[in-house]
Amino acid sequence: MFDLATKYCFHLDKDNAKSLELFLLLYSLEKYVNGAIIEMNRLEKTRKNITKKLLNLKQNISTPRKRDFWLTYLSCDTHFYFICIDKCYKLITQLAIELKDKEINKLKIRLNKVFDIATIRNHLEHIEDRCKGYLNLKDKRQNIKKHISDFGNFAGDDFSFNNKKYPTGKRSLKELKNIYLELIKILDKKARKDPKFVEKVKMEERNKLIMKALKKAGLIKNLPLKRKISYDFPCGLPPAKNLKSSFSLPLSGEAGGKGVWGEFRPPSPLMKSVRIFSNTYRQLVKEFSGSPATRARQPILKQKFNFLSLFRKTER
Repeated sequence: MFDLATKYCFHLDKDNAKSLELFLLLYSLEKYVNGAIIEMNRLEKTRKNITKKLLNLKQNISTPRKRDFWLTYLSCDTHFYFICIDKCYKLITQLAIELKDKEINKLKIRLNKVFDIATIRNHLEHIEDRCKGYLNLKDKRQNIKKHISDFGNFAGDDFSFNNKKYPTGKRSLKELKNIYLELIKILDKKARKDPKFVEKVKMEERNKLIMKALKKAGLIKNLPLKRKISYDFPCGLPPAKNLKSSFSLPLSGEAGGKGVWGEFRPPSPLMKSVRIFSNTYRQLVKEFSGSPATRARQPILKQKFNFLSLFRKTER
C-alpha cells in the first residue's frame, strides 16, 4: 500500500488552485493503485481456496459435491480489479495532459499495453449488451449481433473474454506499482523546484536522523504510537468553486486529514510550521542533547473540586 501523494499537496504548481487540482488527481490515482493491491490480495486468497477444494475433491471422489460461490468471488473481484486499473489509466492520462509531460504520457501508453484496459473494461461495464451479442456500441446502433463463445473464464492467472486473455496475476500488479513509482519520481523532480518543498523534505530527513539516534540510545521505548491520519473524501460533496478562498482561512488540523465533519482537509498553503512530535518527544530531545527538561505545567487549582456534586446539591 502506498502513502506518497499527500507529500506533494500545493507543490506541483505555483498557482495554489492548479496545484490542488493536480494533487487531487494524484491522490485519487494512489487510492485506486491501493484498491488494485487490495483486490489482488483477495484474488490470491480465492485462488488458493479453489485449489485447496479441487485437491480435496480429487482425494475424495466419492464425497458428494456441495455448491459454492468461489468462482463468483473470483469474477467479481476481477471486475473491480479492472475498474481500478481503468481509473489509474484515466488519471495518469489527465495528469499527462495537465502537466504537458511526455514522460507521464509514456507511462500511460505502457499501462495500456499491459492490460488493453479500454477493451476489457467496456466488456464488463456493458455486460448487458454483450448478453445480447453486441460487441461494441457501433454494433448495437446497427443491430449487428455476433456470437460470443467465451463469456468470461479463467486460464491460470489470466481472465479471458471473447477468446482474448487479460492479465490478473501478480506480474500485472507489479507493473502497475512500477509505473506509479516512476510517476512519483517525475512529480518529485517538479516539486523540488519549490523551495518550501525542499525545506520540508530536509526537515523530514533531519527528524528521521533524530528518531534514529533516540532509538539507538533507548530513549523512545515508552513513546506513544504515532497516530495514523486518513484522507477520505466525503461522498457526494461537490468541489468548491473558488479553491483559493476555500483554503485561505485557518483550518482545524492544518497538517491535513479529517475535519470536524469527516471532510477531507489538505494542508494549508499559508501555514509556517507543523507540530509533528509530542511534548514527550521534545523533552526527550532536550535531555538527549544536554538541555534541561521543560518544567511540567502546574494545575490552576491546588485543591480538587467535584463540580458535578456541587451541581447536584444546587438541584436539590
